[in-house]
Amino acid sequence: MASLNSRLCRSHWLATVIILSLATVPLSAAASWYRKAAEQGYAPAEYELGSLYEKGLGVPQNYMTAASWYRKAANQRYAPAENNLGSLYEKGLGVPQSYTKAIYWYRKAAEQSNAPAENNLGILYASGHGVPQDFVTAAKWLILAKASMSSTDPSRLPAIENALSTVEEEMTPAQIAKAQRQASAWWSAHHHSATPQPTHSTTPQPTHSTTPQPSHSTTPQPTHSATPQPTHSATPQPTHSTTPQPTHSTTPQPTHSTTPQSRRDAALQARWAAQIKNKIQSHWSIPPGYQPGESCQVTVTQDRSGYILSVRIGHCSGGELFRRSLEMATSESSPLPPAPSPQVFQSKLILEFNPG
Repeated sequence: MASLNSRLCRSHWLATVIILSLATVPLSAAASWYRKAAEQGYAPAEYELGSLYEKGLGVPQNYMTAASWYRKAANQRYAPAENNLGSLYEKGLGVPQSYTKAIYWYRKAAEQSNAPAENNLGILYASGHGVPQDFVTAAKWLILAKASMSSTDPSRLPAIENALSTVEEEMTPAQIAKAQRQASAWWSAHHHSATPQPTHSTTPQPTHSTTPQPSHSTTPQPTHSATPQPTHSATPQPTHSTTPQPTHSTTPQPTHSTTPQSRRDAALQARWAAQIKNKIQSHWSIPPGYQPGESCQVTVTQDRSGYILSVRIGHCSGGELFRRSLEMATSESSPLPPAPSPQVFQSKLILEFNPG
């Protein structure tokens, strides 16, 4: 019964928030109702209340309070709040300025196809703030931003198109094609669609008319997304699965320990993994409430320069604060220590953390 009442109460606040968004009411009244819904833990209301505080609408402008409400919604994976919290970190409003944390929150929102976050992430990669300047990655995110924005707020498309055009002026045709392929692959993976819609709609034809148009059409994105599927499944997938999966995911690979060289590589990998864990732990503040014996598994994907591309928490016996603090510490550790040799580099690492 209590659960039912809770759901009915939540639905009531949701209905109130929707009505307020459509009706003309004083902003101070809107803020009051948003607060009532936000205090129930309703993420959209937490976000809206944070937005009012950020802009000073109906309440005194207060960036710290805005950041606090955004964080509450962001901790529930509400993408607009993740993006806005990233923006506050980028500008240093209400929180200490940190491009690293801005990228962290932008990426979280962009992973949910939030167009403003995809755009913001692309701009930071283009400018080299918080990450090494990378026009290919910048163009990839801007292409995705344009595809996402076209279905949510077309009025903002010109600004994204202009940013994408500016970035592409710094790129070679081969780099532009690479960015298109990456955007198409990302879109297919996250939208469960084999048709790379974003690539076709996002490459501005006027811009690409300066580079040979046939070359772009000859790397057909639909073909790219449709062809590799059979080929990849036909390629040594069985062979890959014959090397034990846990071995592939953990850093040392015991299957290769049959020769002196592979044993040396395994030892180098183990030391490298220890260096990475030490760096992450140096950024990690164990949250209150930690119980001895709690542990978390973290999957980190990095590029060859050690810059973190993604962080995913796997099996974790700790609470939400424990998980979040470790996820944040891992993201803040970018770039990771370099691999001791190209032979032992792995883009995907699975690390186990147990503070003891």
